[in-house]
Parts: sequence; C-alpha cells; structure tokens
Amino acid sequence: MGTGFANEVLIVRFSTVLACLVLLSTTMPSFAALEAAYRDAWCKARQDYVRTEQPVTGGQVDCLTERYAIEFGFASKWKEDIAQARWYGMQTGKIPGIVMILKKPSDAKYFRYLEDYLHFHDIYIRVWTIDADYVQPSP
Repeated sequence: MGTGFANEVLIVRFSTVLACLVLLSTTMPSFAALEAAYRDAWCKARQDYVRTEQPVTGGQVDCLTERYAIEFGFASKWKEDIAQARWYGMQTGKIPGIVMILKKPSDAKYFRYLEDYLHFHDIYIRVWTIDADYVQPSP
C-alpha cells in the first residue's frame, strides 16, 4: 500500500465527515431560529406585550412590553445578555429584562452566575427563565 491509497482513504473519510456536517446543519434549526421561537411564544403570551424586534441604535430589542425591554438568550450567553438588556433599556426608557433559556438542568448554574453578578454590582435587571420544553420550535 502506497501513499496513494492512504490519501484516498483520508479523502473518503473527510468527505463522509463533511457530508454528515452538512446534513446536520440543514436538519437542525439554528440557535437564532430556536431563540426566535422561544421569544415569539413567550412575548405573545404576555398581556403587556407591545412588539418583538423593536429597532434601537446598535441593535434591536427582542421583546418590548409596556414596562420592559427584554433580551432573550441561551444560558451560557448570560454576560452578553446583561450588556444588551441594559443598552436596550436605556434606548427605550424601559426597565431592562432578560429571559434566560435553560436547555438542560445543568444550565441553572448560569442563572446563579447572573443573579450573583447583578447582586454584587447592584444592577437591576428583571430576569425570567424558561426551560427548553417551553416551546417545541419547528425545524
């Protein structure tokens, strides 16, 4: 067996892995699509709901209610969510809020990190959590 055979095997393996990745990427909804499904279901269930995707300078508020400018995010993105919620609150004159999406039970640690951070720095952001089964997003 020369190096030609080894190269052919390597190319076949690489092609197989690449095909699997392409298949997964087309069958699994993106994080943005999943987040949008949670956002739409949660926001529209609120009585004080105003609109989703309210444009502001430098971005858009995920969910705007009569009192809150709310950022949605998966638990591991809690640090980014703090900055976005505060910015959106300032831009709209509303109280900043975060809806943290907990995909699995171990994500609860991120909620504790968020609460500890807000308490330590004396920051008021209204925080809600929703579990992965809150909505079953369509692929």
